[in-house]
Amino acid sequence: MKRLKDNKVLLVSMAILLVLLCVYYRKPLGEFMLKCRDTAVIKIEEYKENSIERKAVRAERKAERAAKREEKREAKRLAKEAKKLEEQQNSAPAQVQAEEPIVLDTEELIKTRSFSSEELALISEQNGVVLTASDGSRYVTRSFTDEDGNPTMSYMLILESVDGITFRPCDEYVYSAACVKLFDSPSYINAVKTAGQWEEFKRVGIAENGCYQLVTDDGHILYSNGEHFRRYREDMPLTETINMPAERIELEIDHLNQNPTLPNGCEITSLAMVLRKLGFDVTKENLSDNYLPKAKVGKANFYKEFVGNPRNEDSYGCYAGAIVNAANSYLASQGSSYKAVDYTGSDFKTLLELVKEGKPVIVWTTCYINEDPGYTTKWVVDGEYLVWKANLHCVVLKGYDTEKHTVIVDDPMRATEEYDMTLFIKRFKQFYSQAVVVE
Repeated sequence: MKRLKDNKVLLVSMAILLVLLCVYYRKPLGEFMLKCRDTAVIKIEEYKENSIERKAVRAERKAERAAKREEKREAKRLAKEAKKLEEQQNSAPAQVQAEEPIVLDTEELIKTRSFSSEELALISEQNGVVLTASDGSRYVTRSFTDEDGNPTMSYMLILESVDGITFRPCDEYVYSAACVKLFDSPSYINAVKTAGQWEEFKRVGIAENGCYQLVTDDGHILYSNGEHFRRYREDMPLTETINMPAERIELEIDHLNQNPTLPNGCEITSLAMVLRKLGFDVTKENLSDNYLPKAKVGKANFYKEFVGNPRNEDSYGCYAGAIVNAANSYLASQGSSYKAVDYTGSDFKTLLELVKEGKPVIVWTTCYINEDPGYTTKWVVDGEYLVWKANLHCVVLKGYDTEKHTVIVDDPMRATEEYDMTLFIKRFKQFYSQAVVVE
């Protein structure tokens, strides 16, 4: 009841106010009401127009915000794809950047000549095969399709001198340690190819200034700075699954300690243990002094000779090739039919099977099994860039236990040791799966 009385009072008050306004402006009440209506209509139309404009502005701002959100989503998507591509490039063994086809002026390098049947037998139908002819000249094969659509093999002459730079002949595979440019001449002016990390090339020549003469997978001869190449890849898996029957094998080997006479002689001492097991009466000192190829530090190529002297504590060591040379030199002096065979690159299971056959295996690993190897010293020897991997050690693999998942080695520094197989395989592969067997 009170609210109803209040409303009546309000209505009466508004009516009185309206009459007073009409009296003040001296206009009839009806005319005043019409004017108020017209004013209200105008205001409503203006409000509608302003409302439409506001809606348009809001819609425009909303569209802008939506576009920005879409741009952010697209940027995130592209960033994610770029990261994925980068990870794929880092994990892939040989990623090659997109590039234009190689165009080289090689007419003067293509030589047409006849080959003997013996020479032709050395050539497989693929690119990059190096052939030495009877006159001593060397060629690299390059297959292509002629104008009539017939498969054809051409032979590109490997020049020993280019732009006044002389290359000593070689024939081995190397791998680019980083993305690196390759050029059509040793002057390094016209880059025609970009090699991906760990891409494989056949090296056919080395110059004293460190320039490498390389054969690509399509048979072209290109040139690059050898500093960016290695003989072995560093991206290979460091694990291997061994599926063999449950058994324990351990060969009997008379232990030899490299100390005190050969403080850096683990490789040649391991060879001496293997030769003595085969019945040869030989000492590690005799093998080191008279059969192991050696050269001074900074002048030695550890792929084929010992860096320094095993008798000296400030020396380094050698890789499998040097031990193969030492072993075969000694075996030839004894008139033996045994031969040292380089098993580098073999699966570890292959080595275990050799041990099971009664053949001890000389393998490269780390001196301290719980520590990774690391790069230390760099040399340039006869134009080849060499990087020494520290913590190197050489032992004789003489047994294994598949139930305990261990390997048994004769260590020239410690005697018989038994190591976890997984860890030992990792160290073995970190030193490029190097192994030597006398058989």
